[in-house]
Amino acid sequence: LRNSTSLHLSQGPVAVYDGGIFAGDARLPDVKPNESRLVSYAIDLGTEVVPVTKPKVGTLNVVKVEPGRIEAKTHWKWETTYTIRNRDTRDRTVLVEHPRIPGLKLVTPAKAAELTRNFSRFEVPVKVGQRETLDIVEESESSESISLTTADSNTLLFYSKHESTKPEVRKVLAKMLELRGKVEDAKAGIAAELEALKEISDDQDRMRKNIERAPKESDAYKRYVKKFDEQETEIEKRQAKLKELRADLTKHEHAQKDYAASAKAE
Repeated sequence: LRNSTSLHLSQGPVAVYDGGIFAGDARLPDVKPNESRLVSYAIDLGTEVVPVTKPKVGTLNVVKVEPGRIEAKTHWKWETTYTIRNRDTRDRTVLVEHPRIPGLKLVTPAKAAELTRNFSRFEVPVKVGQRETLDIVEESESSESISLTTADSNTLLFYSKHESTKPEVRKVLAKMLELRGKVEDAKAGIAAELEALKEISDDQDRMRKNIERAPKESDAYKRYVKKFDEQETEIEKRQAKLKELRADLTKHEHAQKDYAASAKAE
């Protein structure tokens, strides 16, 4: 309905007649001069519309490295199919309202019949007893920024192996994987040494109790003391190894940070 007058049309109820026959009731909002509104006044039982929305599909198409981060761009494709059946005795022109989502660009059809703030409208002629489909394809782009120093190995490996990643970017990510591997190896070594030291400490607590209870002249006492002494030697070795591993970790973390801060490829 278009307000073709020069006057403001106040909101209120309206009765709709189709060919002189009452078709239904509606309620109009305020309509300004030359403004158009879509009026819904009845249920069309002879027309069926079934929408099917496919899961969105993302295609990674740009990967580059800037100092300190990975920049990735993904192309997204959104598809919705409206299947329209006309079981009425007259041909129909169905007006399909499709939601407008900010950031999505309409690809197919090339243009909508009408645009509102929240919807795109498409006209679909459907003959008596026929079925028509309306395929709507939309696209969008999204960007992602990932820190090179905090990205885990799986993330670095994913981008380094992706088909859209260019050779120069692959080299940078491969180097980051190498540096990340050294950091993770050092952390794993530190964790293993700490676990071993804990096991020795727990065992020494047990032996202290046994030494206190065992007679000093017994073979068991001598065996406990000998093992305790051997463990003290092992503790010293492991603590030295732990110190070395912590120094390595600091060195590898600095190397990783320095390389990430200067890396650049696209």
